[in-house]
Amino acid sequence: MQTFASIFRGAIHQKHILGLGFAFALVLLVTWAHRVVIMLIYYDNIRYGSHYRSKDGYNAGAEYLREFWPAIALGMKSDVLFAAAVALVLTFFGRIGLYAGLTGLAFFYAANSEHIRYNESNIDLSQAGLALDPTFIAGQSTQSLFVIAILFLGIFLLTLWFARRPIVRAGIAIFVGVVGIVVALIPAEIRYDQPIWMQSHPMTPQLGFVEVPTDDRDFVSTPLTSPPAPIQPVAGQFNVLMVYLEGLSETSLSISDMSHVQQLADNNIHFRQYFGHQVLTANGLYSTHTARLPYFTSVPMRWYELDASSPEVETALPRLLKDIGYQTAFIQSAPLGFMRKDEKLPFLGYDLVVGGDQFTSAHQRNGWGVDDLTLMEETLAQIDRFDPDRPWFTSILTTGTHSPYNVPAEFLPNAGRDRYRASRYADDAVAALMQGLTERDLLKNTVVVITSDESREYSSDLPLETEVRRSWLPLVIVHPNGTRTSIDGPVAMMDVRDLVLAATGDLTRAKIDAITNQRDIFMFGNARLRQFFYYEAPSKQLFACDTSQFICTLYADVSDLRDLSDARELQLNRFPELEKMIRDREGENIYCETDLAVCEGSGAID
Repeated sequence: MQTFASIFRGAIHQKHILGLGFAFALVLLVTWAHRVVIMLIYYDNIRYGSHYRSKDGYNAGAEYLREFWPAIALGMKSDVLFAAAVALVLTFFGRIGLYAGLTGLAFFYAANSEHIRYNESNIDLSQAGLALDPTFIAGQSTQSLFVIAILFLGIFLLTLWFARRPIVRAGIAIFVGVVGIVVALIPAEIRYDQPIWMQSHPMTPQLGFVEVPTDDRDFVSTPLTSPPAPIQPVAGQFNVLMVYLEGLSETSLSISDMSHVQQLADNNIHFRQYFGHQVLTANGLYSTHTARLPYFTSVPMRWYELDASSPEVETALPRLLKDIGYQTAFIQSAPLGFMRKDEKLPFLGYDLVVGGDQFTSAHQRNGWGVDDLTLMEETLAQIDRFDPDRPWFTSILTTGTHSPYNVPAEFLPNAGRDRYRASRYADDAVAALMQGLTERDLLKNTVVVITSDESREYSSDLPLETEVRRSWLPLVIVHPNGTRTSIDGPVAMMDVRDLVLAATGDLTRAKIDAITNQRDIFMFGNARLRQFFYYEAPSKQLFACDTSQFICTLYADVSDLRDLSDARELQLNRFPELEKMIRDREGENIYCETDLAVCEGSGAID
């Protein structure tokens, strides 16, 4: 039997296509092609927000390279190390191993490119289970995915074709090897004010960490450890309809010309600084239903931990309303199996749970289910089936504004980007829903809440502001009493439960302020981007953290989370108490309100 050393010597000295140097060149060429594609995709996303960049003589391409070159350089270094490791492995598996490995890599890079297009983050390998869900596969198997995969495969095959002669193979291996070594030697440190995905490879550890000072200040953990007691709902006074518009931000209302929703916001109760806590639909549903915070680091979602014995289900929004006689229903466009909603929603108190795969007809379907207008029509049909002598609470979740966007071809065919068309279609669907409620004379006794589960909109030319605004969501309440007011202060997603409970009665500005003004600490983040934000409203300080090492940049003079143009960067520090507060709570996986002794022992309470 050959020893590892003899196999390694054989691999180094073989003179055919499977030579280590040429394998490295192949992997690095495909990997750098992926780097070019994702940078072009991000540039295209930035140009979509170009109306925020209105300076005279602004050169988007030059500014893009100037702003992001440090991040690009560090990402390229990561690519070189990845290519070297993969080439070393593939070399030992012969021609078939090399071809199979590069083919798989091409499809992974294509999927990651599409993930960056819509989420502006690398694929999180810890969430691979979601990617294997049949609904996700059907929804994301797009034409552009296969086009990009073919591009990467083409680069690989074209390089093989050019390298038919040994001298050409050697030349390619030497040239790419030298370039790779030069890039690997370029000094580059991580930049916490630039996208982390741009500075890394999706399958390797992060490089370029820097040493920073430590700040041992304490942090208030109340939002984590002490969820509020629910407000007592008013039995039988008003129905409630909650509309979750998938992936839309408050910014979407303006940049996508969502005039119908905007008009509802202007003429009713509009929360202008409403912030979600975390990306992913399940996190949004969790916080709005339970008034609790999700996890903020790359750990399993609290949504998946829900069962009949979970303490938060007893005070979940639909359960509280069901207990006083409400009929409860959850209706969504997508099949229910994705994110296990068919299993989790009944725990929260929903008697009826319906997915788009149960609808017999639709204006249009794709892998994510039925279009938004069909969902609104089915919702109205379900409302007609409720017992008219009992109040009802219904939540609906669209998917038309989730990529790939589900819009009939005849709707605004020349309007440009599919996301714009999808947002406009969702806006028209909301108008149709409101018209249906008006025709049924239901607005006199029905509260309508229009919001979103998460956001992914590019909305500013300031990197920090863009990252914060990813959590800026729409929240509009249309109340039968006709209240018209604008709430300008910050409001958290975990406030929604109590706002809806209060809305079952005569919702006034005083009741709204009593709910929203009690919160001084706001926590939100993006697990995909390893971001966590901790905002102290009284001191106007914002901590913007990278959760891989909990290194945070502290900003002062943040009086409005929507506008950070006047924010002052004070310091870059490691904040061990903030990290401990978050990781203890998520690592221990406990509820402090039910096991105080364990919480005190774990350090989850100050």
